[in-house]
Amino acid sequence: PDGPNPPQFSALDFMTRVVTLTIGGNDIGFTSIAENCASTTPLGTPCQDKYVVNGHDELRQRIADNAPKIAATLQGIHQHAPRAKIYILAYEAILPEGPLVAGAVEGCYPQMPMTPGDVPYLRGIQKALNEMIAQQAAANDATFVDTYAASIGHDACQIPTVRWVEPVVPAAPAAPVHPNQLGMT
Repeated sequence: PDGPNPPQFSALDFMTRVVTLTIGGNDIGFTSIAENCASTTPLGTPCQDKYVVNGHDELRQRIADNAPKIAATLQGIHQHAPRAKIYILAYEAILPEGPLVAGAVEGCYPQMPMTPGDVPYLRGIQKALNEMIAQQAAANDATFVDTYAASIGHDACQIPTVRWVEPVVPAAPAAPVHPNQLGMT
């Protein structure tokens, strides 16, 4: 609610040996995307229809536009903590990787109120964000940690004892559509 967080470089110095971070989701507007893509009915592709107009995908453009910011952040960490090893984490799977059985519907509407038609699109956006982060890590001497792959099967559609990401209405102490304690661990 207070706007973007400034870089936290003041916490870094020559003695810093390890820096871990996730970055990029807020920059592309994860919260507004979740709000804009919530649907009152499980029909159609309202999210994709909103963000893809005349073949131009606004969300993929946001991802591309943020790549230089990720690079600048990693370079800033190196400048402030030249001896540190940097680990940049992927975003964990929010939506299930696909239907469990042939003919099943995508997602878990209304627990995650994205239409089954929008689930593949949103999953693709998350993968594109993670891919951009991986590319920036490789180009800026950081290690990309693929928490997405590890979290498949632990998405927000799973039961509370299995999921690592909370749905829109959390059942655990975590922000909506954010990692819970299992996801953080």
